[in-house]
Amino acid sequence: MRRTIFACTLVSIASILGTIALFFAYAVISDALRPPPGYRVAFSELLAELDHGRIDEIQVDGRAYRFRVHDQSSGRTVEHEAYGPALKAAQVEQLRPADPSRPAPQVTIR
Repeated sequence: MRRTIFACTLVSIASILGTIALFFAYAVISDALRPPPGYRVAFSELLAELDHGRIDEIQVDGRAYRFRVHDQSSGRTVEHEAYGPALKAAQVEQLRPADPSRPAPQVTIR
């Protein structure tokens, strides 16, 4: 009788520890597979942030636009990537805020 109780107790403890290990493994794997926050966004979001004057820098590589958005309230800078039309050097002036009083980003074409 004591062996049965002991065996059931060991099985219960092993089951609990196994469940905890599975939850921990799931949390680690799901965080590793999740893309960084705010990384890939729509091209329209780039244009909206540009009009608000929150973009510090834009790097254009073919159709890929990598840009940094500066949040005035928190002081944080977040990097994003968007895909849009290929940009030529003569079209760089188009990447300016609609309001000329807002700061223009630094644009680099690769």
